[in-house]
Amino acid sequence: MRIKKVLFVRVGEAKVIPWGYGLAYWDFCRDEGIFYPIPFNLIARLFVSLYWRIVHGWFPSKYERMIINAKHTGYQEGYAAANKWIDYRISDLEKELERIKRVK
Repeated sequence: MRIKKVLFVRVGEAKVIPWGYGLAYWDFCRDEGIFYPIPFNLIARLFVSLYWRIVHGWFPSKYERMIINAKHTGYQEGYAAANKWIDYRISDLEKELERIKRVK
């Protein structure tokens, strides 16, 4: 039992993550993260990912693909809107600097 306590730690939401531990996976049923010591968390994550891929199929279903594509499209549109806003603000600042130089 002692080995199990040292090997992994369950951390609920808004709790402190122990030093030297990394997130292996999130347990959605209990709403808590499972943390392993740093090199082992990657191995545990690999096995959990392989388990879910085997159980639920290697390729996403049609609906999962729709969700992934919607998230990707939303990200791209948000990125483009942010760049457009930044360009607009930079041009405003350049105009303001030119106006200040003319006043002096």
